[in-house]
Amino acid sequence: MDLDILYGISTTFNKMTLKKIKNIVIVGGGTSGWLTAAYFNNNFPDFSITVIDKIQGTPVGVGEGTLLNFDKFMLSCGFNKEEWIKEIDATYKSGIYFPNWQSKNNNIWHPFFHSKVLENDVNSIDMWSNNQNLNFKKYAIGHYDISIEKNEIDMDNLNHYSYHVDCIKLIKFIQNKILKKIILIKSDVTKIFRDKNNNIEKLLLLNNKKVTGDIFIDCTGFKSLLKNCKKNNLKNRLICNTAIAAHIPYINREEELKPYVISDAVECGWVWHIPVKNRIGSGIVFNKDITSIENAKIVFLKYWNNRISEKDLRVIDWTPYYVDDIWQNNVVSIGLSAGFIEPLESTGLALIMEGIYSLGKKISKCYYTNDDIKLYNLTLKYFFDDSIDFVSMHYYNSKRTEKFWKIVNDQLHMSEKHKFYLDYMRDKKLLIKNLRPRHHQDTHIFSGLNWILWLIQLNNKIVPKNIKNNVNDLILNYESFKKNKKIKHYFLIDTYNI
Repeated sequence: MDLDILYGISTTFNKMTLKKIKNIVIVGGGTSGWLTAAYFNNNFPDFSITVIDKIQGTPVGVGEGTLLNFDKFMLSCGFNKEEWIKEIDATYKSGIYFPNWQSKNNNIWHPFFHSKVLENDVNSIDMWSNNQNLNFKKYAIGHYDISIEKNEIDMDNLNHYSYHVDCIKLIKFIQNKILKKIILIKSDVTKIFRDKNNNIEKLLLLNNKKVTGDIFIDCTGFKSLLKNCKKNNLKNRLICNTAIAAHIPYINREEELKPYVISDAVECGWVWHIPVKNRIGSGIVFNKDITSIENAKIVFLKYWNNRISEKDLRVIDWTPYYVDDIWQNNVVSIGLSAGFIEPLESTGLALIMEGIYSLGKKISKCYYTNDDIKLYNLTLKYFFDDSIDFVSMHYYNSKRTEKFWKIVNDQLHMSEKHKFYLDYMRDKKLLIKNLRPRHHQDTHIFSGLNWILWLIQLNNKIVPKNIKNNVNDLILNYESFKKNKKIKHYFLIDTYNI
């Protein structure tokens, strides 16, 4: 029986659980607010959409790495790549490179091109497990040589790339596209009126306007202006709580405009490099209870050889969390108001988009019920927990001896998922190919393949899998991969501006 029919039956008996939707009010004009407005504007033309953006914004705009859902999401908003790639200073991202991770000079490569299925349905990682004398990065997973060693783009496999973007320019791009189709109010919220069931009835703004709506989307960041929910304590699962960010000017653009993100481990945490068209977005991520903000600034400035000065730095402070009731009554939190893990692995934009997608599914009927709220919260909880487990795994069992990394080892606990994949690697009958993402998989950001390629590079044991051991297949696959059409990254980006 169709789910909509089932909902119709249930609401026949209890009409108070069905809430009609005609007017969506989005409070907050940052990345999450404008992505939400763009998606609902394009997919729900019968809804009236109001964005309340505070008078004076405080954007960070240090560059943002995206995951493979970005291109698809932009298309679902009605934006073709040919439109936005130039306007938001986008560059290509084949994965993330992690120099000095776990130990100095241990460099980990996490590409979007995870592994290739070879002849006879053999996965390249399963094949490598029988040939562990070969370099894992070159022979088991993709885009290593072409990305890391050559700064080139594989034009035959662009579906395996995501993007680095300038979020401030992304916001401006969206505004230019949809401003005439929505209602924008530039003002601050001064008072919230609620009914006896704690639903928001209307908002009073600084300009004395009163705004009503059927559902309110809280995109107000860490302030979470529209509701106050219990925050999950992630103390034993995540370690970092502060970043210092800046724009880094290119010195050698052709070399530094990498087609990947760099997450470089340093003595007090790690430093990201996100190369957009005209600059590098960078920041140092650390724990301010272990390393003072002032000392972290010194480390960061030295890291970039004083290419920037202290006045260029922006401190971003957070406590890792997500809220239990991301959707509560008629308020849905999207973005930082729903939770924030840390910058590692580019989960920020990915979780925003998953929150928007999931909300769209629940209100596509132009109404929602209490069951929709419960299902939404369970779905988003799973997305957050799955991402937290994956990010936490990166820090586990570090061999580095600096104070930060020693405390990491003492404080963080191994998750059940982490243990599961370690056991999976030790069972010769369990093939890695069976962990590849399935179509319509919608509750994971990171699949089993993401886990396995990381755990192998963290020097965890994998037993030879039960496959026909023919190393020539693996070598031939690698050689054919290298013959693909390729182009220098900087040159490709510049062609979009001709």
